[in-house]
Amino acid sequence: MQGYFFEMGTRNPGITYWAKASPVEPGVTGHRYFYIDQTATIYFSREDFVAPVASGSLPVLGG
Repeated sequence: MQGYFFEMGTRNPGITYWAKASPVEPGVTGHRYFYIDQTATIYFSREDFVAPVASGSLPVLGG
């Protein structure tokens, strides 16, 4: 197994969206989970989370 598994969805089609990347095999293919929404802010966590997430509830990548 390699890489990440990607999920995406909408809350209000055409207005808000989210996308999540999770390691296929945590600790082996990756160590962080990533999340982005229509604000174009990339969030990350070392633990899995349920998307969509509330803005500000995860650290910002590069922030």
